[in-house]
Amino acid sequence: MFNPMHIGHYTTYFYLYLVATGIALIVFGILFLTWPELLAYLVSFFFVLLGVTSLIIAWRVRQFEKNVKKKMESVADTIHDTMNNITDKFDAF
Repeated sequence: MFNPMHIGHYTTYFYLYLVATGIALIVFGILFLTWPELLAYLVSFFFVLLGVTSLIIAWRVRQFEKNVKKKMESVADTIHDTMNNITDKFDAF
């Protein structure tokens, strides 16, 4: 039976995650103190990565907008044709 107070081995994994994160942050801190220009490279890399990601997302959004507009026009044309057919049938009646 599940006991919410018993989390078992999950605490070990979370503990290891915190240890790994702490060690990585200390290593990065020492590296940035040793080579300050490394921080500039890291920041510029992230700016370039964010810029490329923004362009890709903008391109995908534009494609989505085009597809939606095309489908909306297709639905509108179908509705218009259906209404014309119904009107023609009523006129013929």
